[in-house]
Amino acid sequence: MQVATNSAGSETYLLPQNSKGSSSSTAPVCSNDSVTLSNNSSQSQSAFYKVPTRYFTTTDLLCWSFQVARGMTYLSSRKVLHGDLAARNILLCNDNVVKICDFGLARSLYKCNNYKKEGGTPLPLKWLALESISDQTFSTLSDVWSFGILMWELFSLGTTPYPGMEANQEFFYKLRKGYRMEKPESATKEVYDLMLQCWSRDPESRPLFNILEEKLRKVMDNEVAQYYVNLNEQYVQINAYNARQGEFDYITIMGGPAPEGYLPMKPIIRNNESAAGTSGRAVSNIGYFIPKE
Repeated sequence: MQVATNSAGSETYLLPQNSKGSSSSTAPVCSNDSVTLSNNSSQSQSAFYKVPTRYFTTTDLLCWSFQVARGMTYLSSRKVLHGDLAARNILLCNDNVVKICDFGLARSLYKCNNYKKEGGTPLPLKWLALESISDQTFSTLSDVWSFGILMWELFSLGTTPYPGMEANQEFFYKLRKGYRMEKPESATKEVYDLMLQCWSRDPESRPLFNILEEKLRKVMDNEVAQYYVNLNEQYVQINAYNARQGEFDYITIMGGPAPEGYLPMKPIIRNNESAAGTSGRAVSNIGYFIPKE
């Protein structure tokens, strides 16, 4: 699909495509104003679907952060280092469920609590802890630093970390001297304080993920937090059932339970399409629009 806006920039339209990628000819008419496509070509709005959208809330941002903290609590309890925790590696799924993905840099910490990286694999410097940049040492506590960056991404609505700064030697020197990003506009002081704790120079001073989980729960609506705690049990049961059945279809495995009601968002179901298993990236450099039912 292609995204387009009208001349006033106040409406969002999606250009539907068929299976071969060509534009559908059955789209309803919205108006006769011309629009500019993402590829800078012009076309009448009569070729577009008008998509209802809504802005998400601080509750959603806290909800996503809380779920990631819970997921990382589990991974760290299993001695798993993620190594690339960032908003780009978080999937936003139906029922407002988020899932941690992209384990290409993950390592087992079963035999020791630290991992020393070797080789020339490119690393996402702006998400790395000081010790990871300086001597390429990774641990659960370096994942905690990255989680703080991830939270900053969410509460800045998809802004790239350290805006306007290059990831170079000078950037590292500034971090080592104590520079930290300012509070995102959408974050409360309490949430920002959690980010700063994640960015402590001394790894041992950073909170563990179970502590972050509990602190985030305290600033959330208790009903929302408890809903996702309970929902996780349903996922565990589904995964156990799939394992017993020898299920290897990952689309099926990734699909979660489908309760009748849930907080704080509702899924999108178009025509007879099932909502199970549908997921998308959680962030965008230009911000977020969450389609509503």
